[in-house]
Amino acid sequence: MKKFISILLVLFLWVGITQAIPPFPTYPPQLGSDSAGRNLTIFATKGNELVPALTVDNWDVVGGWSLAASTLNHNAAGAGAITPIVSIAPTAGVTYKVVITLSAVTVENCSYTLGGVTGTLLALATTYTDYITATTNGDLTFTPFAATSRFTISAVSITALADGTGDLTIEGNLNVRSPAVFTSPLSVASGGTGVATSTGTVAVVLSNSPTLTTPIITIPEVDGSASAILTIAQVSNTIISNQGQAAANIALTLPAAAAGYSFIATVGTTQAGNTWKFTANGSDKIYLDGVAGTDGQSAIVTPAIGNFITFITFKSGAGTYDWIAQTGAGIWTAGE
Repeated sequence: MKKFISILLVLFLWVGITQAIPPFPTYPPQLGSDSAGRNLTIFATKGNELVPALTVDNWDVVGGWSLAASTLNHNAAGAGAITPIVSIAPTAGVTYKVVITLSAVTVENCSYTLGGVTGTLLALATTYTDYITATTNGDLTFTPFAATSRFTISAVSITALADGTGDLTIEGNLNVRSPAVFTSPLSVASGGTGVATSTGTVAVVLSNSPTLTTPIITIPEVDGSASAILTIAQVSNTIISNQGQAAANIALTLPAAAAGYSFIATVGTTQAGNTWKFTANGSDKIYLDGVAGTDGQSAIVTPAIGNFITFITFKSGAGTYDWIAQTGAGIWTAGE
């Protein structure tokens, strides 16, 4: 009987141990599964909040701006820039996390700079998060697109990322099976040789580490002097020019909007009696200078040399994309 009890005690002890100790991890370690993917975030240590409260005591209010209920409002005529009364004074080379909430936009948009770097264009009522590595000690500055711009900034946060935190060190190879996005400068470590090969269509960047030298990447230029249906490749980080446009109206139809498309349309030939236009896909909108058009509407210019406009796709809903079109020079209008 004692032997039987001893065997039972051993069994109970074994079951307790196996239940208490989690199963050994798989090798190599894995996150998630085919049916339930996972993400991994490595946080950097953040410094103290650098942005003062949104009150009249802390901001240098200029024409067109006002402060009320802890918000920055551009609600009157005036195209002046606004900055904190006490400069944030970023340090060149330090990376900052910038979070800005635009709670309302009725006309056009707003741009901002920090440390000599321009952040994301503030064109829609949403929260924007940028990681900016300062190149100067230039202060935080908000600039409306025009005196007629109308919008409200309800929250601003800037914190410095502590150097030496949030890092990932890999002694072996790094295999990335999807596009890699870098929101801070990409440095080639000592002993590296830069980019050795490329499957793209542009020239390769080589380097003598640790600093990239003589980069020779160029932006492809697309001929937009004749009416056409543009391809995805033609609106992906390109310059589209009307140079050589004859005395005729030219219509360029954009592909269905999706993530990551952008191009600059430039006028190299003047045709005072004709138009040059970009037309959205029938289910997409163009937000021309912050104003939404109807599905399938166009951005149109009477081409004069030096005119230009920038197009960028953005996520406008769950799984849907539209176009932002920001005028650079010339009179661009919405139409059919």
